[in-house]
Amino acid sequence: MNTHPNILLIFPDQHRGDWMPYPPQVLEKLGMKALELHLPNIERLMVQGVTFHECITPAPVCAPARACLATGLKYSFSRCINNGENTPLDQATFFQVLRDGGYHVGGVGKFDLQKADREFGLDGWIPKHEMYGFDQPYTCDNAGKNAACKVATTDFYSWKNGRRVSRKIKDPDRYRAADPYLKYLEDKGLMHLHIKEQRERSGPLAMFNTSPVSLKDEDYFDNFVGNNALKMLDAFPRDGTPWFLWVNFVGPHDPFDVTERMKDSIEDRYIPAPVQGNSELEDGVVDIRRNYAAAIENIDRNIGLMFEKLEERGELDNTLIIYASDHGEMLGDFSRWHKSVPFRGATRVPLIISGPGIARGKTSDALVEMQDLTATIIEFAGLSMPSARQSISLKPVLEDPVSNSQYHRTFQTSALVPNPATAWSLISDGKFKLILSRDSTATLIDLNQDPWEEHDISSEKPEKVEELRNLLNDTYKGSKFWDLLPK
Repeated sequence: MNTHPNILLIFPDQHRGDWMPYPPQVLEKLGMKALELHLPNIERLMVQGVTFHECITPAPVCAPARACLATGLKYSFSRCINNGENTPLDQATFFQVLRDGGYHVGGVGKFDLQKADREFGLDGWIPKHEMYGFDQPYTCDNAGKNAACKVATTDFYSWKNGRRVSRKIKDPDRYRAADPYLKYLEDKGLMHLHIKEQRERSGPLAMFNTSPVSLKDEDYFDNFVGNNALKMLDAFPRDGTPWFLWVNFVGPHDPFDVTERMKDSIEDRYIPAPVQGNSELEDGVVDIRRNYAAAIENIDRNIGLMFEKLEERGELDNTLIIYASDHGEMLGDFSRWHKSVPFRGATRVPLIISGPGIARGKTSDALVEMQDLTATIIEFAGLSMPSARQSISLKPVLEDPVSNSQYHRTFQTSALVPNPATAWSLISDGKFKLILSRDSTATLIDLNQDPWEEHDISSEKPEKVEELRNLLNDTYKGSKFWDLLPK
């Protein structure tokens, strides 16, 4: 009889950490009021487990964040600098460790482990998936929202002057699906419509098109991912062998497209305007934020279906369930959108963990880095992964969050090199946050007094700047991207 839990990792793309149904004391600390979000299944997870409200991403962009998760390493050690690189195949992943330790390992949705290759397989499987640690019967990888359309409409194998170049395909009749979701739409005669409508919602001004898409609910991308998750849960043998499933929803990532049902469900809900946003565009921006909320609520609905499937299989009580995200979304705060920046909206991510042996209905202010999930998963599975040296297991906190939260980390870090000129790194001890830019300009924020990170107090506390700067430099010194990071 297996004594180790099944593991369900629910991983939406770009869910910012403060758009959650937190209790009043957490919202007060964040300097915000409760949002009108209807998330009964996420709230159910919170009641059954521990909610972490101080979790940040190691890097606020898709491929690097997922490389850090897979390997248990901080950004500068992960060797995945941006979305133009893959998770290196010569680095151990926790997927491999689980599979070698006797788990069935599967995943659905947008993995982004081999993002640079733009290869997914029409059935969601290529040989690299096995090298990363997945089992073919339980795996269906997808491109993300934008990548799926780009790959379908681009010839990546054209040649010019003896060099391979990419060219946009001008003739729509030559568009070809390259991942399972667009193949699904292609088979239903919906691919061209989907590509057209995605293009109409992409770009700085086009994102203000918040009207519902033409696709029915059953054909919406995240519902495709959710249905595949249910199929994989059905496919796992019921012989007591533990399983791991990584469910990668593509929402609430931009473009902020929703179905008619999703739009109607949230149309009358109050959604606040951004902090220091563009007042002239406020109505349109709030509509975008409303679509973002609808996408999160639709993910919550799919989580409910997974709960039902686990109950049907009799496995709910023996399944470790994790809800987290790769990075956040600025959503117009300070007139910024998307990710890649060192500010709260982009770097904070949600994290809830429930399951056997875990405290129920608790919140934790432990300083968490998202790649801490690596060691946590491995410890619950009864295995070891020495290479995940920058991942700290949350198991002690999960068992007793009141006593152990303060001992998890004394500080947390994040960094990114979008390009050498705009590189940045940050460190936070929970009270103060230091951001270093490429020219070594330092911004210091008092998080208790300034939760929205609006005021630089570096000139008032130079000793704190140097303390945190030294800790940050010691953390990244000698790493792959050390020379590119601010000091």
